[in-house]
Amino acid sequence: MAMFVLTGILLGGCAVRSSTVGSGAVPSASPAVDCGRSILGDTKTASRHLRDGRPETALRYVEGLSGCPEALQDLAYLEVAIEVSEAAGTLNQAWRYWELARGVAKPQEDGGLLGRLEAWYSEFRGRYVLIELTGGTKPPRVDYAGPFVDERTNRQLDAIERGDSVTLTAGRIGFWLLPGRYSVGGEVRSLTAGSSVAVEQ
Repeated sequence: MAMFVLTGILLGGCAVRSSTVGSGAVPSASPAVDCGRSILGDTKTASRHLRDGRPETALRYVEGLSGCPEALQDLAYLEVAIEVSEAAGTLNQAWRYWELARGVAKPQEDGGLLGRLEAWYSEFRGRYVLIELTGGTKPPRVDYAGPFVDERTNRQLDAIERGDSVTLTAGRIGFWLLPGRYSVGGEVRSLTAGSSVAVEQ
C-alpha cells in the first residue's frame, strides 16, 4: 500500500501538543501556521523527512499548515498528515486527519484513496487501544501501570488529561492509546492492541 508504507515505523520524536480540545475533527491552527506557504512544497518536504526517519521534523511542516482551510481540503496534504501524525505519536490527531480525508474524498473520483483510507483505519484500529465514552462525560483518570513508561505513552495520557478526544459516532468520543498495562478509573487492566474500553459514568 503505497501511501501508508511508513506507518509501521517506531513512533519516535518530540512531544507536540495539539491545540484541538474536545471532539472536533478539524485541527486548530498552531502559532506557527502560515497559510501563505506552499501546500505542495511543505507536503513534499514533510513526506521526505518522514521517509528519512525524522517524523518530528515532518510534523513541524504538517502543523505549519494545520489551520489553513485550503490545506484541510488538499488530499495529498491530508494523506501525509495522517502518516506523519501517527509516526510522531499524536494518535488522536492522526485520526482527525483521517476523518477529514474521508470527508473530502469523492467516491466517484477517489476510489483508490478511499480504499487506502479504509485499509489505514483497519490497521490503525488493530494496532492501538480505544478508550470510549459518552460525549460530555469527563474522561477517566488513566495512568500507566507497567514497568516503564515512554514518551509516546505519556503523550497519549496527556491527551486524555486535556480532554483532547476524537469523535467516534454521534454522542460518543474516544481517546487512542498504545497497548500496555493501565489503571483506568482506578482499575488496572492489560489493554491489548485492537481492544477497546467503554467507560460509563
